[in-house]
Amino acid sequence: MGNSYIVDIFLSYSLLAWIAFSFINIKAQLADLNARITASLFAQAMYSLRFIIIPIAIFSVVIGLFLVYRFYAVLLFFNAWGVGGAGMILLLSLYILIANSLQVVLFCVRHSEYVIEKPIVNKNIKSLFVNNEPMHKVAR
Repeated sequence: MGNSYIVDIFLSYSLLAWIAFSFINIKAQLADLNARITASLFAQAMYSLRFIIIPIAIFSVVIGLFLVYRFYAVLLFFNAWGVGGAGMILLLSLYILIANSLQVVLFCVRHSEYVIEKPIVNKNIKSLFVNNEPMHKVAR
């Protein structure tokens, strides 16, 4: 294809969007799971879901590494390949490997039967609601 670099650039931007989404999504899922599950129950859920998590994580990582490969093709097309390009490819590959696997683990554990629907209430944190009324209405 004569204009294959256009498709490669689109795939490279989709890789960038995927990385940005996974960074934000992992932080949100960790905060949500931290409020809903204990560490020991999380480990038990991961162990029991390992046969579901591993194939999904492998599939997700393969797709991510394909996008990294297409980004490599863009670097080659524009003659931007060098030590910096090699380092960027290596770092993107490691990030895809770790972040996508973690994202799949968090998603599968969050939607398992081990996680309660309502967050665990911490008595040390002041609630935003008093008797089902927002605090700013109660204070007046």
